[in-house]
Amino acid sequence: MVAKTVSGLAEPSVIYPLLSIAGIAAVPRTGWRRAGVPCLIVASGAMARRKASRLIARPRPPVDAWLAEPEGYSLPSKHTTVAALTAGACVRALGVPASAAHTVPLIAAAGVGVSRVYLGVHWPADVVAGWLFADGWLRLADSLTDSAPEGE
Repeated sequence: MVAKTVSGLAEPSVIYPLLSIAGIAAVPRTGWRRAGVPCLIVASGAMARRKASRLIARPRPPVDAWLAEPEGYSLPSKHTTVAALTAGACVRALGVPASAAHTVPLIAAAGVGVSRVYLGVHWPADVVAGWLFADGWLRLADSLTDSAPEGE
């Protein structure tokens, strides 16, 4: 099923190798110290999303609609958030221009988010909230890394 495959793109077995590749590719441009930033952005954002989800505690759509087995609460969508965070962290690490740095995460969030709604485990608002959360987290990371001193 295509939706399960697309949804699976936001699983740890996919995102961590992508982050590792982006970090290694960033070393010549940023140095070793900053090469780990993409992984930190995703890990910290995922942790903050989990805390927010537990505070909000929004129930998922009815069980009879599920085509996949979800975990946790519905809002914001974990898969959507992680897809957008990973895409955003990778393009930033690779030095992609700022215009694409916000477009690529939106495309990743839209693709994975639609799959989660299709699989019946999220409401559309959960997907939008996941993308907005990730966009805000990436912008926060941008502001922090832009002001950080350079060097190894």
